[in-house]
Amino acid sequence: MPEHHNLISHIHSHADELVKLLEHIGYQDSATGYRHSSSKVVFLGDFIDRGEHLCQHRKLLEMVIPMVDNGHSLVVMGNHAFNAHAFHTQHHGKPLRNHVDKNIHQYRYY
Repeated sequence: MPEHHNLISHIHSHADELVKLLEHIGYQDSATGYRHSSSKVVFLGDFIDRGEHLCQHRKLLEMVIPMVDNGHSLVVMGNHAFNAHAFHTQHHGKPLRNHVDKNIHQYRYY
C-alpha cells in the first residue's frame, strides 16, 4: 500500500487532543511511538506555548520525539519553537531573543 501523509499543525501543547486525533485517523501507540501502517504524520510546527498545563508540554514532546526519531513522522519547525530556541541561544554573549519579562515567563520551562 502506498504511503500517504497527514498534515497536523498548531498543536500548542494539547497532547491529549493529539492522542485523540491520531487514534481517530488510525494511528496506534507502539514501542517506537504512534504509528500507522501506511501513513506518516507531517507536523507543521507550533508544538509549544498556549497549553493549559506544563505536563501537557512534556507529554506532547515525549510523544512526538519518538515518532520523529523512528521515522513515523516528519517535522517542520514553527515560529514558537524557533523563538524558544532563540531565547536559549547566545550569539556574541547575548541571547538571540531578548530576556524581557514576557519571554522569561514564556520560555522558562523549555
